[in-house]
Amino acid sequence: MRHALAALALVAMIPLAARGDSPQSAIPLRFRTAIVGSTLRMTWEATSDPAGGWEILRSSAPFSDSSFSKAEVIQKIPASQRDFTYSPTDALPWYYAILPLDTKGAAQAIFVPGKTTTAEALSLPAVAASAAAASTAAAAAPAAAAPAAAVSGGAATAPRAGGASTSPPASGAAAQTPTAAPSGAQAAAASAAAAMPPGIHDLTASSGKTSLTLSFAIGAGTGNVLVYRSQSPFVDATSLLSASLIATIPEATTSFADFPIPGVSNYYALVSESDLRNGQVSFGGTAATSASLGPVGIAAAPESVSLPQTGALARSYPLPSWLFAKPGDPGIGSDRFDVSEQAEKAIAAILAPYPKTTPAAPAFTVLQEDREQARGGEQYALSLIVQGSLRDADWKSAIYQLQSYLSLNRSPSVASRAHFYLGQAYAMTGLYRDAFFEFLLARDFHAPETRPWLLWLVSVLRS
Repeated sequence: MRHALAALALVAMIPLAARGDSPQSAIPLRFRTAIVGSTLRMTWEATSDPAGGWEILRSSAPFSDSSFSKAEVIQKIPASQRDFTYSPTDALPWYYAILPLDTKGAAQAIFVPGKTTTAEALSLPAVAASAAAASTAAAAAPAAAAPAAAVSGGAATAPRAGGASTSPPASGAAAQTPTAAPSGAQAAAASAAAAMPPGIHDLTASSGKTSLTLSFAIGAGTGNVLVYRSQSPFVDATSLLSASLIATIPEATTSFADFPIPGVSNYYALVSESDLRNGQVSFGGTAATSASLGPVGIAAAPESVSLPQTGALARSYPLPSWLFAKPGDPGIGSDRFDVSEQAEKAIAAILAPYPKTTPAAPAFTVLQEDREQARGGEQYALSLIVQGSLRDADWKSAIYQLQSYLSLNRSPSVASRAHFYLGQAYAMTGLYRDAFFEFLLARDFHAPETRPWLLWLVSVLRS
């Protein structure tokens, strides 16, 4: 009986609670927060833009189905935005969340600590009354005085179930976010970039008190550019293996702000995404289309920006692993109890006439991104596997092809899809343990789709 209750508790620990009318909605990833004085800076990533934009919320209790209705809406922001700066007017501890909105403006309630919500409550120094008054006065100015994209920030909030948010718009850039130039400067930069060959040019760095700004020019036709940070110099493509990928920026970007650890020098590299996929990365020489510099950093000082003091639950956890809910959370740890030996015998006698049943496996799923055959690149190779051996239920052949496909370096989102299909192929052939870890590797980009498989595999492995 105790083993059965433990299994139920394990299933309940899966930190996913997705609902809404669109399971394929954009899901925020890698939700990061940093406290800078009395300001909270938030950044996140997503595989696509949500249909109705984003909604920033805060709650005095950890986000769950029961606390969601009591959460306060801070502000709704455009779908393309990936950063937000907020200045609260109190110093109380709050949990924060970033949720996608569907076409009807309804929030998709997906609560995953470290991805869509903060794992612990954050407490910021209260904003002075004069600063709050100045913020309110700035919000009352004519809307035409501020750019349309400057929608992050604000001090007032509204209840989740109430009317529209009263948060005043305020400008601000989040950590590790590309900075945009004014419209006139953008036009000049675009004209200069059009005359340059593809690649990254004139890469320089300037150190501020709390941030380091990379300035550069990207030639027309380069496409998206990847920003890497490393403790070692960038010599060739193999140097990227020990570096950290910190951002993907569009071709029109001319600068990028990073917030490294004060007192620690780093090397930076900007690499064309297309060159990386084609294996044509090179640094230095006349044929180089990538650029690097370093070591550079910001000086350490007592007043340097610091991250909030949070526990281990707020850290990025290695895969394959599992982020369990904290003891004391609703439904966790409060429903376990010991029964007497006589009670165990009575329960066994009641259940004896009924055979043990195994829940049915979920149906094989093709992700929305692979419903149509891709035209080229790494997605085309994956679509051939999906429309070939996977469609024909040739699981052994699919496993071999997907393993070969993943043996090469793939972009995170495409690799996640391949892991999802490999997990299904393993499950169909009875390799449940291997399937479990493949679904964990796919969960970052496909949380709703992997949830039923993980639940089923837990029940099978525990039976």
